[in-house]
Amino acid sequence: MTNKLNGPDIYSPETLAKKYGLSIQQARRHINRLGALRTELDSFLASSLRTDEHRSQDIERTVNEVSYG
Repeated sequence: MTNKLNGPDIYSPETLAKKYGLSIQQARRHINRLGALRTELDSFLASSLRTDEHRSQDIERTVNEVSYG
């Protein structure tokens, strides 16, 4: 049986964070929400119009500064 949690079609939080300029916490949230498949995460994150500047600002903000509303 193939282990679906490993392999080239799966993102680790570290790899996803590095590729898209996310914090590890944000990458984990995306993986928990959408799954770890590269095709799903790439589609979701590539459709985002966020610039690298916005991503840098997101990384610099603390959890307490982020609004969930």
